[in-house]
Amino acid sequence: MTLRPSVPQSIRYSSVHKRAKQRIYDERFYDRARRQSSDVPELCIAHHAVDADQLKGESAQACRTKMRQIVVNQLVKVPEDVTVTAKSRRVIVRGPRGVLRKAFRHMAIDIQVLSKDTVKVEKWFGTKKEIAAVRTVCSHIENMIKGVTKGFQYKMRSVYAHFPINCVTTDKNSMVEVRNFLGEKYIRKVKMSKGVTVTNSSKQKDELIIEGNSIEAVSRSAALVQQSTTVKRKDIRKFLDGLYVSEKTTVEVEEE
Repeated sequence: MTLRPSVPQSIRYSSVHKRAKQRIYDERFYDRARRQSSDVPELCIAHHAVDADQLKGESAQACRTKMRQIVVNQLVKVPEDVTVTAKSRRVIVRGPRGVLRKAFRHMAIDIQVLSKDTVKVEKWFGTKKEIAAVRTVCSHIENMIKGVTKGFQYKMRSVYAHFPINCVTTDKNSMVEVRNFLGEKYIRKVKMSKGVTVTNSSKQKDELIIEGNSIEAVSRSAALVQQSTTVKRKDIRKFLDGLYVSEKTTVEVEEE
């Protein structure tokens, strides 16, 4: 908590200051300004220490009318075959495909499991950004539920103009080796994230399939594969060779 510093002697109240909006000051500044000049504009006095970082640049009228929402909450529905537990903002989701854990300790929010099929995320007296975090946490929990029930699948296609790109999966489908990229002899090895597997598609030529329960781990693995084939020191508008994500779906296809 810091008090707003007093205005230096060189700064006087000009016509611009008189026309400016009323600002919030602390009592110490008001007393000094009153001693310096008799022509002092009307000030809004805060009878307590004012946080300069929060009130900087805000008019008195804006501070009087601004209101915070008392509470904001949102519910997440949990399927029958999924179990969600939350303690100290650490969420554990168990389902048919496995277990996912995620910590939200960096967020000042409340996460409660109301029943077997309902999770509530709540924020009291939050700012605009803190309120937006409620929906963010709900989306993370929904992705975890989707991951342990259906799983996430990213498909990548190799694009080349002349030199065919050869992809080989090794280390029990946890690593992919990219060979003959732009005719280079160097072998690019990309390690998948924990819990992610990569395989060559049996239905489509030059296609990789990356699967896993965590959407963060699957998307990160796909990004690492794409970044490994970045073309250096050439015009990327002309040299389009590489591996690119062609489709994002789930492992278990939804029945229509």
